[in-house]
Amino acid sequence: MHEINENNSLELLNKEPESEVKNYEIESLEEPMKAMLSQMLPRIENGDYDLIIGIDASGRVPALIMDKIVNYIYEKKGREHHNMRFLAGRVTEEDAEYEIKKWNPVKRVLLVEDTILYGSSIRGITRSLIKLNIKFDIAAISNIENLDKIDAGEIFFGMTNSPSIYSKHQLGGVRKYSGDRFSAPLRTSIEQGKVTEARKDIDIVVQRLINWYEGRNE
Repeated sequence: MHEINENNSLELLNKEPESEVKNYEIESLEEPMKAMLSQMLPRIENGDYDLIIGIDASGRVPALIMDKIVNYIYEKKGREHHNMRFLAGRVTEEDAEYEIKKWNPVKRVLLVEDTILYGSSIRGITRSLIKLNIKFDIAAISNIENLDKIDAGEIFFGMTNSPSIYSKHQLGGVRKYSGDRFSAPLRTSIEQGKVTEARKDIDIVVQRLINWYEGRNE
C-alpha cells in the first residue's frame, strides 16, 4: 500500500471565501482550529516542524487543514518547506518506525488527530518517535483526558467535546482497515464526489483561517 499524496500548494492569500461550506463537519473545525493555532503559532512561525503526520482516517481532514496553514505561514516567513504524511490509526510501533525512518525528520514532528481520548490511536507512532529520539508535539481537535499517558513535547487541543468530524471517513476520502499502515482510498463515484466536495470545503475553511491569522497581525 503506497502513501496517498495530497496537493500541498496554497494559493489562498488573504481573501474572502467564494462559497459556503457544504459539510458542517468540516465547517465546525474552524473555531477549534483557531484555538489550537493560537497556542501553536510560536512553533509554526519559528519553522519548528519539518514533518506533519496525519492520523487516518477521520484525522485526515484536520491534518489537511493544518498542513495548508503551516505551509502558508512557512512561505510567508521564508521557512523551509515541511513534509506531510499519513499513517493509519493504531499502526504498530514496528510499522510506524519503518515509515518514519524513511521520512527522516530532523527537527520536530507534529501529529494531527481529530480525537484522542486514551492515546491508543497514536501509541505506536509516539513510541517509535521516542525510540528514534525524535521530538514531537500533538495537535488534536478534541480534548485529551489522559495527558500523563502520552509522552509528547507539547499537546495542543481545540475543544473539550467530540468533534462532528469523528468517524466521518468519507470526508477524508479514505477507509481504514485494521492492521494496515495506510488507509485505503474510497473508490465509488458517489464516494469520490463527496471527497471532491470536502476538498473544496477544506480550502474555504483554510481561507477563513488565513484571514483570521492575517487579521491578528494588523
